[in-house]
Amino acid sequence: MRLIRRATSDDIATLTVLRLALLRETGRVTDDQQEQLLRELTDSYLRRALPQEEFLVWVAEVDEQGTIAATGGLVFLSRPPSPENEAGLEGYVLNMYTLPAWRGQGLARAILRQIIAYARQHTSARRLWLHASDAGRPLYASEGFLPITREMELLW
Repeated sequence: MRLIRRATSDDIATLTVLRLALLRETGRVTDDQQEQLLRELTDSYLRRALPQEEFLVWVAEVDEQGTIAATGGLVFLSRPPSPENEAGLEGYVLNMYTLPAWRGQGLARAILRQIIAYARQHTSARRLWLHASDAGRPLYASEGFLPITREMELLW
C-alpha cells in the first residue's frame, strides 16, 4: 500500500527527522550540535507553519502502519505581476526527500505531481521553482522543470 497525502501536525516529528536527514545527506549539516539546533528550530517552524498552511507538505506512506518514506513541501511567494506571471504568485518546492531504501520506486514523482496539481488547481500561481540536487535533476526535468542560471544569493 502506498498513499500520498497532505501532512498534518501529527507528522511533525517525522517531517523533522526527514528534513534533518536531507540536510545531513546534502552536507548542509555537519555536526551534532548544529543538528540539534536545527531540530528544535524545524520543529518550532512546523508547529506554526503547517496548521496555518504557510508551508504545505505531502508525504508518502508505504505500509499499513503509516510509515512515511518520502516527503515534499511547497511555500508560496507573492511578487509584483510580470508578463509571464500576471498573478504574481509563485511556488517554491522544497524538502523533496526519500529515504534511501525507498528510492527509485516513484514516491518522489508521485509527491511532485501532487504538488504541481495542487498549485495548478487551487491557486493562481503560474510558476513553480526549486533547487535541484544532481540526483533529483532528472526527475524534475522529466516533469517539465527547466534549468535556469540567473539566480544569485547573498548570505550573512
